[in-house]
Amino acid sequence: NIYAATESIFFRAFNVSNPELKKSDWSKILYVEIISQTNTPVAQAKYVLDECGTSGYIKIPETTATGHYYLRAYTKWMRNFSPEGYFHYPIAIINPNDNELRSFRDLPLPDTGSQQAHFEIPLNEIQFSTNKKQYHKRETGTIVLSLPEGKMPSPEGYCLTVVRQGALATAIHRMSIPGKSIPPGREDPGSIIYFPETKGISLSGRVISGNNKTPQAYTTVHMSLSGNNYDFYSSQTDTEGRFRIALPHRVGIQEAVLTADSDPDITSRIIIDNDFSNDFVPLPETSFVLSSRQKEIFRNVMINMQVEEIFSKDTVSIIPVKNNDPAEDWFYGSSGRSLKTD
Repeated sequence: NIYAATESIFFRAFNVSNPELKKSDWSKILYVEIISQTNTPVAQAKYVLDECGTSGYIKIPETTATGHYYLRAYTKWMRNFSPEGYFHYPIAIINPNDNELRSFRDLPLPDTGSQQAHFEIPLNEIQFSTNKKQYHKRETGTIVLSLPEGKMPSPEGYCLTVVRQGALATAIHRMSIPGKSIPPGREDPGSIIYFPETKGISLSGRVISGNNKTPQAYTTVHMSLSGNNYDFYSSQTDTEGRFRIALPHRVGIQEAVLTADSDPDITSRIIIDNDFSNDFVPLPETSFVLSSRQKEIFRNVMINMQVEEIFSKDTVSIIPVKNNDPAEDWFYGSSGRSLKTD
């Protein structure tokens, strides 16, 4: 739960969807964000998701202020419902190069009553042991896992993580109960805006015209991807002016140009949906207070981060050798494609 700015957060995501949805490859993209207690994203990334889940890492920006944050994850299909159903996991980030702290306010609240709920969390169902208590660097250790009797092993597998003692809080026992079933501002619970990404990453939006933002139905939208891995896609808007373009097997960052075949006498606009969800839930704002043990851990984390930053940089300056490619002298630069004619 404790990280430093510029550090990478490695994670393992498990797909706990309905078995029928897993077989149909309902969602193949997982959206992961680091957000502040005020629901401000500081890092965002996308990962390929399969029936077992996915794994990867997300890097904490260098400018992230010290404070409490949340790691949240969801699929595009989940954006049709309340963000209370998204995965949220609390983490703490410290930035030794910045004295700024995440601001918060103490608000006086009247006592209006209380409610209680009782949950029983199963403990010690998985027994774990090692052959030694201490290990040297790069020494091989033997691990013994004992699964509960009479229960099938997890179909998604298990995740084993090694962390510094005291650096992991029992946040897994903090449970939230979803309330609303649809995102705020959406009145029709049956309306589906975001379709599942069954073929990989996708792009969606709508075409409107005029100051009254009239939806342009049955309008063809063209999208061109530039660069070495170029391509061309087309889609037609529905009755609400919305369009969807699937981009299977696409990774990385590419520039795209979108146009719409509309009436030349009408000024049309293409509105692209945000890749990441704009719906949030109120998160508890707590002050950044450290125990003596946590201060010691943070001190070691900061030292390791600064040492890695210094010694991971290239110490040798490499001067590129000029390439005597005649294409550099052509007025249009290097050609992306060559067309041979008779």
